Amino acid sequence: MKNTIKILGLAVVIAAISFSMTACEEPKDPTPRVGDYEFGNLLQVEGSVTAVTVTPRYGGIPAASAIYYDGETDVPQEAGEYAVTFDVAKVKGYQAASGLSAGTLVVEKIPNPFTSIASLATWLASHPDNTADNPYNIKLDVGSLGGDSGTAGSLGKALRDNTTKYVKLDLSDSTFTSIESSAFNPYSNADGGTSIEINLVEIIIPGTVTSIGNSAFTNCSKLVKVNIPDGVTRIEEKTFSGCTGLTGIKIPDGVTYIGSQAFASSGLTSVTIPANVITVTAGAFSGCANLTEIIVVDGNERYISVEGVLYLTYNSEKVLAQYPLGKTGATFEIPSDVTIIGGNAFSECKFTSMTIPNTITQIEGSAFAYSSLTSIEIPVSVTSIGMSAFSYCESLAEAKIGGGIIGAQAFDQCNNLVTVNLGNVTRINQYAFYGCEKLASITIPSSVTNIYQYAFFGTNLVSVTFEEPDSTLTLGTGTTNIVPAFAYNLDAVYKASTGGAGTYTRERNANNTYTWTKSAEEEEEEG
Repeated sequence: MKNTIKILGLAVVIAAISFSMTACEEPKDPTPRVGDYEFGNLLQVEGSVTAVTVTPRYGGIPAASAIYYDGETDVPQEAGEYAVTFDVAKVKGYQAASGLSAGTLVVEKIPNPFTSIASLATWLASHPDNTADNPYNIKLDVGSLGGDSGTAGSLGKALRDNTTKYVKLDLSDSTFTSIESSAFNPYSNADGGTSIEINLVEIIIPGTVTSIGNSAFTNCSKLVKVNIPDGVTRIEEKTFSGCTGLTGIKIPDGVTYIGSQAFASSGLTSVTIPANVITVTAGAFSGCANLTEIIVVDGNERYISVEGVLYLTYNSEKVLAQYPLGKTGATFEIPSDVTIIGGNAFSECKFTSMTIPNTITQIEGSAFAYSSLTSIEIPVSVTSIGMSAFSYCESLAEAKIGGGIIGAQAFDQCNNLVTVNLGNVTRINQYAFYGCEKLASITIPSSVTNIYQYAFFGTNLVSVTFEEPDSTLTLGTGTTNIVPAFAYNLDAVYKASTGGAGTYTRERNANNTYTWTKSAEEEEEEG
């Protein structure tokens, strides 16, 4: 009996010690469970599959450290069903976990080829959004694209309506012969002029196509790859303008014409002009910030490339047609045999100064528009300055013009232009200096015979000197309802003044109106 009591007592003591030790142990960190997470991207489409998402439901829950598809870490791209599991690494406050189930990834097969635009539109609408890195690989066999992107039932409209879906489009077995104007243009007048992104990443155009309309791919900013079939002979106006993702393209040997702004503001880094091209319209490659060179194939009878710069030669003229914006170098010297600076040739260039040689006779439209020039001296050899030639040169402070005709809007919105010397200029066309808000004074030389409507509107002119004209100076446009050249009625004051020539100053009146008056000394001399 005594032994039994001793044994029981010993057992109680051991149990007490065991309990005490257990109570002193720190509690174990919890282990993550499936219920702690939410799962996404479990229904996807072949060829554009992205990783299944495993997202903690609560703050502090550790993220998945690895995700497996049937035990493999590579994300599957083929159609089928895949068991998804994930691991969680040990972190402070949580134990490690492995083999947790995220469910089943279902990868659908794309029902290629689609044989109608309507069936493709329906399919796109019923499937999840994707990204440019994982576009849907679509094969479409049709006889027509159905019109521009604003036309109901067209392919462009189907893509605009599914703007969150990125697509690689294989049309190689289609039978249409033309791509309509604005076929893939995000902008459409049909729905009130709205621009809706068309996320076309790549396109294979069928060999049956012989014409691509103007603006067909304008502003398809996600487009990185496109082919131009061999049967195409013209690249029309704005066909690929604004395609910022397009870094390269092969122009077929049969192309003879490249239209205005055909590749403007695209992502091209280099381009080759085939031997058969006889026309590259002004601005075809303007605004291409990354374009470092324009190459011309040997044998082209009209165009040449010198150090990546494009020149046009015809008759006795040599035109500097396009300076590539991405070409390196702080300065550029116009060759002495160049006679014409072509339209858009230096638009948006970053040069702050440039010497125009006295071999130049013409500066064509928008030649230096939006450039970074701070001053410019135009020699007397230049007989015409084209429309918008220097417009929106917001750093331009000084312009010395030797002579000739100043085109419409030539210096429009040069809002830091302070000094203008008109030399022997003969004509100043409409809006020539419109919006030059820092221009406070100017002298109109006797060589000027016409100043057209609004030529000096939007300036801050307070002093205008008219030299004695060789012939009657005509101000404004029209015969009965004359549209003035100068603001605040200077035209009328000048015409009413005896002799006309002299210096006129503008003063503010008490009622905040303005009055132009001719110098009193000059009025006395004329009297």
